[in-house]
Amino acid sequence: MEISERELMKIKRERKKLTLTKIAKVMDISVSYLSQIEHGLVNPAPARLDEYRKIIEDYKEVGKFNVNQ
Repeated sequence: MEISERELMKIKRERKKLTLTKIAKVMDISVSYLSQIEHGLVNPAPARLDEYRKIIEDYKEVGKFNVNQ
């Protein structure tokens, strides 16, 4: 069974204990829309997926985002 990129991002998000609420707030989108992105129910612009990916990758375990990049 192959894992999709979105499923992999969700796994990474959960491992870092990031909530949909926290990411949605940073992205200025609704929690429900972000959930739909994660589940592949909507196809956002590539820039949105890149933003989501970057937030997950840049999140530090101390609970802060690296906003200087």
